[in-house]
Amino acid sequence: MAGLLLPDAEYKAEIAQELIRRAEAEWLYYIGRDWPDKRYTPAIAGALIAAGNAEWLYRAGRDWLDNRYIPDIAGALVKTANEALVKTGNAEWFYLAGRDWPDKRYTPAIAEALMAAGNAEWLYRAGRDWPDNRYIPDIAEALVKTANAEWFYLAGRDWPDKRYTPAIAEALVKTGNAEWLYLAGRDWPDNRYIPDIAEALMAAGDAEWLYLAGQDWPDNRYTPDIAEALIAAGNAEWLCYAGLDWPDKRYTSAIAEALVKTGNAEWLYLAGRDWPDKRYTPDIAEALVRTGNAEYLYKADRDWPDNRRAQLIQLVRGTWFSHPG
Repeated sequence: MAGLLLPDAEYKAEIAQELIRRAEAEWLYYIGRDWPDKRYTPAIAGALIAAGNAEWLYRAGRDWLDNRYIPDIAGALVKTANEALVKTGNAEWFYLAGRDWPDKRYTPAIAEALMAAGNAEWLYRAGRDWPDNRYIPDIAEALVKTANAEWFYLAGRDWPDKRYTPAIAEALVKTGNAEWLYLAGRDWPDNRYIPDIAEALMAAGDAEWLYLAGQDWPDNRYTPDIAEALIAAGNAEWLCYAGLDWPDKRYTSAIAEALVKTGNAEWLYLAGRDWPDKRYTPDIAEALVRTGNAEYLYKADRDWPDNRRAQLIQLVRGTWFSHPG
């Protein structure tokens, strides 16, 4: 602030020299951006370069005037790709440089540094946001190598057709990540979705995402095998929700049978309370009685519709109070 605010009579060159000696990248950037020409010295750019801080190198390339910016700033930014920090931080600044720097400052080495970083998020964002004269197909290839399902899904959803490649769908399938497979089946355009996504979702066997696929996927992507996979998973909660929420053309009576087999009192009770008549089966009441769970039997007696409650009471009496002979 002294270099910016002091009158000429009080300013001394030693102020700049001391700031250069401290090598604090943030303040070197601000000096280059804000100080008047008669106080600025090229040694400030040199000190910023020597500091090697990716964020402030990026900001200098974006904000400094042409008479202060030098190509070595881009070179120094690229060199940060060799630092361990790149895995957690520097990739962001490579992406931002590719997005924001003027053409006369940008260099293809920035794209190379971004790819070397191997950070899926910033590779995805480059594919989404960089101008055509900076984006290169190698960015998609680098993204595929990360094996990061979330950013594959987002690339398939958001990238323009001229940048998207089927290798992204194939890489998503290989991850076997049920959440992002489900979201791809729900959100991707038809020219990117492939049946292997459904196959991979079923192979993952995660009941929650199978249930959601049955609820949300369009008809041209849903397959009855998804219901079979949900049944095979044997998760009472998501079987109950499928019986409650799935459309009629996807629901099958095998879902009720699978729920009965779980012997889970809580979800048997909820199915008896909430399922529509055309899906409810007396086997649900029988399975609940077999659990002998007093809490959920009490709740069923309290909450079930009368026609189901009557059957439940009869079963309880027949099971607990009948005597042979």
